[in-house]
Amino acid sequence: MSGGYRQDLEDYEYLKANAQSSSQYCFGDIDPRLLGKPMGLTNVIRKENQSQMNSCAGNSGSTIFEAGLYHQSNHTILIQLSRMWAYVKGQEKAGISGDNGATLAGVLQALKEGCPLEELAPYTNSYYTHFSKQAEEDAPSRKVKSWSQVTTVQEVYEGLAKRIGGLYLGIPWTGECSNPNNGRIDYYRPARVGGHAICILDWCEEKSKDGRPYLDLFNSWGKSYGIDGNAHVHPDALQQMLDCQLTTAYFVSDMEFITPRFQLQGSSWF
Repeated sequence: MSGGYRQDLEDYEYLKANAQSSSQYCFGDIDPRLLGKPMGLTNVIRKENQSQMNSCAGNSGSTIFEAGLYHQSNHTILIQLSRMWAYVKGQEKAGISGDNGATLAGVLQALKEGCPLEELAPYTNSYYTHFSKQAEEDAPSRKVKSWSQVTTVQEVYEGLAKRIGGLYLGIPWTGECSNPNNGRIDYYRPARVGGHAICILDWCEEKSKDGRPYLDLFNSWGKSYGIDGNAHVHPDALQQMLDCQLTTAYFVSDMEFITPRFQLQGSSWF
């Protein structure tokens, strides 16, 4: 299940050419140690299971989009989007056929054109490529608008705290990721292994020794993975992921021009 991210076919030029600068939301005004309770996305975002398909890039991409729309509604409306659509349409953009994974660039290109509701293009655990007329007509009503490249865990904290969307990650999926210790990933050793797409949408209650909260990793292996489907990632481990040459990392937003949705009061989350 961990070979769904096609790093070998990733369109890095497209991603970078269409990325916005993180300077639009990263102002250095966030001290991670002062962040309060998590936003609670782990309790509202669906815990997905890609089953035997290689659809992780579609699962993660659509999940980030759901989080962005949830922020857009001021945490009042949760919309379930079609992960199958994100996967298959993302494959089409990347020139991939069959159940053979997808790229982040392909999925983002597809989501820029739209994504229908889950009920109109459901995930059946069986690969299919033909969607209903209703799904095709519904998709353009909601679109991913932008993304920015991420290289530091500080940028992740700022993007999450300001509610601009979520972190989209394509990484080599190593042993500590597959089997997190008590649901926690405390270190990451880069390796040339199968690629997997995941997302980070929130921070955790648990903190590192220096007071920074762990990051909440949303996987697509069902609730049996980690802690009820998620893993808690040490900020240093996330930085190790970001430093890996084979990692692709972008903050994805439903906003045309990325700006903070949440205005901080002084230097405290409160």
